[in-house]
Amino acid sequence: MKHASILAPALLLGAMVPAQAQDWPAREVHVICAYAAGTGADVFVRFFSDELSKRAGKQFIVENRPGALATIGAEAVKNAKPDGYTLFITAGTGFSSAPYLFKTLRYDPVKDFAPVTTLGRMAFVVAVPASSPIKSVAELTAHLKTKDGKGFHGSTNPFAIASSELYATIAGIKFEQVPYKSNPQALMDMLAGQLDFLVLDGPFGLQQKDKLRFLAVTPGVRSQVIPEVPTMIEAGVPGYDLTSWWGAWFPANTPRPIVDKTAGWLNEIMAADATIAFLAKAATDPWPGSPQTLAALVPQEIEKWTNVLRLANVERQ
Repeated sequence: MKHASILAPALLLGAMVPAQAQDWPAREVHVICAYAAGTGADVFVRFFSDELSKRAGKQFIVENRPGALATIGAEAVKNAKPDGYTLFITAGTGFSSAPYLFKTLRYDPVKDFAPVTTLGRMAFVVAVPASSPIKSVAELTAHLKTKDGKGFHGSTNPFAIASSELYATIAGIKFEQVPYKSNPQALMDMLAGQLDFLVLDGPFGLQQKDKLRFLAVTPGVRSQVIPEVPTMIEAGVPGYDLTSWWGAWFPANTPRPIVDKTAGWLNEIMAADATIAFLAKAATDPWPGSPQTLAALVPQEIEKWTNVLRLANVERQ
């Protein structure tokens, strides 16, 4: 009888976890977006949140927590209860580059989060105003060289910083980074002549394409959505190949059945025709995965972006 009484709590706990996932979600789930409302990132997060709401029968409500290169949003998730009611959908590049960018980071991207799945690979674009006389990366390089280090790039996220600084290192140019909380703010200043160029995420860039001239895309292969735009390598910047990606996380210690259930929904969403069409407009390819594949990816990406940011001479904050 003593053995039975000892085993009973363990058996009860084992039975409770699947039941918890079966009943989840019993109420609304808050989805943290680490970028400002109206940005390409916000559009991306809201699309997947809406699709999750349809499958769960409960609302997945987006909360925008922008600032500090997406670390404010990540910290909010890290500090949330691990009960399945706080989900983080964010750019994996920013998530993976933060350990290098910040001397003091109040969370660990590996230990403080429960990986759910990868979601997509996204192209970024190097852009100038449509009215600019600059029509190629070579012309932008020449223009920046004439400014003798007094040119300006608007930085809205870690990927933009790394992309622009890697370009500067390879091309042998210098310019100043001007930090912004959101792409719309940076775009406004560039159109007003206060910035020389921007590196923008595909979704936002395509939304503003009438105002912009795309000089190149950052990945090593052309985007299927804007195939007429050359890669940075084709534009004369050898060895340049940077791709942004997206993923989803819960706080660490979220029950695994909830994590698996969410991963299943997200992979189901990615396979839908509507999602494929949505991602195509955002210069993004679907990237289904699993908790295991995302868990393996993050340490690799941290190492990669540490090397890229060091090569680009990006200063830690």
